Amino acid sequence: LKSELTALAAAHHQGALDADRVLACTKKLKDERAKYQRQQAQADSVSELAGTEVCEECGSSAASYCPVCEDAFCSPCFDRLHAKGKRAEHPRLDLDMAGFRMKGSAVGKVKQTVNLRWHPFYDSQGLK
Repeated sequence: LKSELTALAAAHHQGALDADRVLACTKKLKDERAKYQRQQAQADSVSELAGTEVCEECGSSAASYCPVCEDAFCSPCFDRLHAKGKRAEHPRLDLDMAGFRMKGSAVGKVKQTVNLRWHPFYDSQGLK
């Protein structure tokens, strides 16, 4: 749209502006406005559902949050995805902690399920 408006202005300054070009630009502007309004309506409907987190894997209601993955999971999916490898070291947090992030150095030191009301705490020396 921006490039179209720039070209339209250049054509106007050169005196080569025709009605078809203006109509095409007007149509593009209306299409962009309609697209924006659809996106706004969708964003409004998502914000109404903001209190309900869904599992990143299966789409069901989430029960846990992983601060390292920065995703919410239902209990079966969290258990399955965090059973082996480096992910087995990721802590499980309650959904209330969604948005909490782990520092890179602390990730390898944590292997625990965190109580619903508590989250991992490390002092300045990296000790629990």
